[in-house]
Amino acid sequence: MDIKDSISANYSKKGIFKSFVNEAKNENSSIIIQLEPSLAEKLAKKRAVADELEEKLQFHREKFNEQVILAESTKQELKRRELQLVHSVQNIEGYMQEMYSLHKDADDMYERFVDLIKESEAREQNLLKQCSDVSMKINTAFTLLDVFKPVRIYLEDVAYEFPQKASAKQLVNYFLILKQLNKDLLQKDKQRKNEEEILAFERQKIVESARAHPLTILEKEDTLHRLKAEVKEVKVQNVELRQKMDNTKSSEIKETLLWHDTERWISKLYQSIREILPPQLGDSVEAGNTLEQLQKICEFVVMGRQVSSRLKEKLLSKP
Repeated sequence: MDIKDSISANYSKKGIFKSFVNEAKNENSSIIIQLEPSLAEKLAKKRAVADELEEKLQFHREKFNEQVILAESTKQELKRRELQLVHSVQNIEGYMQEMYSLHKDADDMYERFVDLIKESEAREQNLLKQCSDVSMKINTAFTLLDVFKPVRIYLEDVAYEFPQKASAKQLVNYFLILKQLNKDLLQKDKQRKNEEEILAFERQKIVESARAHPLTILEKEDTLHRLKAEVKEVKVQNVELRQKMDNTKSSEIKETLLWHDTERWISKLYQSIREILPPQLGDSVEAGNTLEQLQKICEFVVMGRQVSSRLKEKLLSKP
């Protein structure tokens, strides 16, 4: 008896639902069939929930479009930073080449300074030897002057006392020769002093050059160390930028995976919506069709809630 009642109740419900569908399909129908109040209220609630989910889906679509625009801008910024990084690397390479050329110039200059110092030392030794020879000649000349000074006085006396004698004339000629020799010796002494002054000036010039050029080399070494520090700093910035790029790419990959997951759920939702469309005229009425439709509607609502919760978690997880 209970089985018959349940079957009759199911058929009665199916007939009510079929009549409601025919009413919705046929606009010129004059017969108005109403559903049971509880079923109509449930359908109204389900429709309200579906509309609300549709609004939320539209809202989340707009949010997703904004996120896509933001991702594109981030990608453009990353490209710009990558170009800056390439430019920085090119500048670093230029700095390295300049450093190499400066180092090479410093080495060449150091070698030239070494050769110049060797040449200066050789010239100094030669000048010292010449000075020694000149000093020896001067000492010899002074010795000769000391020897010939009494002779000169005697010759002057002889020339004064015996101007008419041939021997006196010869002595005067000897005296003149000695006077010319003294003049030559004085000229040699003056030349020696000039050479000593030139030697002292050149020695002072070499000392000043030796003091000045090592300072230039030290300045170039300081510049080289500063450039090395700048290169090290740029390398650190390069590593930091690479880490930022890797983090950004990983976040983009996570967002892409999350979006693909959400898109899969949305496609599944659309498929469920297509499955729960009301039956057309001429469809076969089978037992339990109304219950299946209601069950699909319930699954649709549950799936919509899951999609909404996933999108909400995605929005809350972002800073």
